Amino acid sequence: MNIKRVVGVCFLFLFFLSLNCGEDDSSKASPEETGEAEVVKKITVEIRVMETEEVSPLIESSGIVQAHREATITSEIAGKILEAPVDIGDAVDKDGLLVSIDPEPYRIALDQASAAYTNALVALREAEKNAKRSEELWSSKDISEAAYDQARFALQRSEATLKQADAALAQARRNLRLTKVQAPFSGVVAQKFVQEGELLVQGMQVVTLVDMDSLEMEVGFSENDIQHVEVGQTVHVSVPALPKKEFQGIVEGIGPKVLSPAMNFPVRIRLEGQTAGLKIGMVAKTVLSTQKPQPRILLAQDEVIERYNRHYVYLLGDGATAKEKEVTLGAQVGTRIIIEQGLEVGDKVVVVGQRNLKDGDLVRVTVHENDPQEGGE
Repeated sequence: MNIKRVVGVCFLFLFFLSLNCGEDDSSKASPEETGEAEVVKKITVEIRVMETEEVSPLIESSGIVQAHREATITSEIAGKILEAPVDIGDAVDKDGLLVSIDPEPYRIALDQASAAYTNALVALREAEKNAKRSEELWSSKDISEAAYDQARFALQRSEATLKQADAALAQARRNLRLTKVQAPFSGVVAQKFVQEGELLVQGMQVVTLVDMDSLEMEVGFSENDIQHVEVGQTVHVSVPALPKKEFQGIVEGIGPKVLSPAMNFPVRIRLEGQTAGLKIGMVAKTVLSTQKPQPRILLAQDEVIERYNRHYVYLLGDGATAKEKEVTLGAQVGTRIIIEQGLEVGDKVVVVGQRNLKDGDLVRVTVHENDPQEGGE
């Protein structure tokens, strides 16, 4: 009886299990059958159709912005500092006061030198009279030749003493003037080494002064590129720290000898025009045009995506999809850069919103940069 009951329960279990396995996915309604549409997210972008611009072949280099005139001013005398009116960043005119040293010891020294000069001058006048009288007496044989020589030598010693006193007086006057340490040219204080009340030692550094109106940089070019560089040539200069600014320069000098270890020829470039924002020591890049203009495709630097030392852009592909494309960059032209490989005229490049994309994403184009009236998906 128990065995029959167990067999019956197993039979019923297998029966219902077979019914469940018989159901398939065909019983489930698709989104199309239910009328529900699948929602696909589209990313809003702006594009630009690639065109060429006339650009000259370029050569590039880089260097450090520096001042044509820069000097570390030192004190030529010692003394206590009474004034140190300038500070870092202050603009100073030529002959402007940098440091004032206590002048009292040097006034005293000047008075002493002046008195010594007066004494030497009086002694010379007396020696001249004695020498003249001795010459007359020796001519009449009234004194010996030895006495005559003694008077002449005394005159020569007096003349030498006066010259020495005159030099000492000039030095004393100069030292008094040097109690005012002045700027040798107009510039900006880059460093300050002393303060009021300090005891200044002869030769001690006071300030470093730079002429911000005469900025320049020295760059190097290879033996192949140096053939295209000439004095007076215009140079485009950009500074990574100031990405929104462009500067101009002029080739002012070309070195005749290659320098180690880079084995480049040095070229001095004078920066011209507006140089506001530039600081001494900033790294700058230079670009020189070398030949006749040629058609090139250019993009702004921020329109190109860098990933693992490779560069990419997104193209508008078929079906309003984003297509990732690797490109090869060339020389920089102002704030833009030449695309050497990867793009062709007519390519539609995403220039806004590209950093939100991945290959194959659907996009919605809201603005077409080459035709502001055009739009769509």
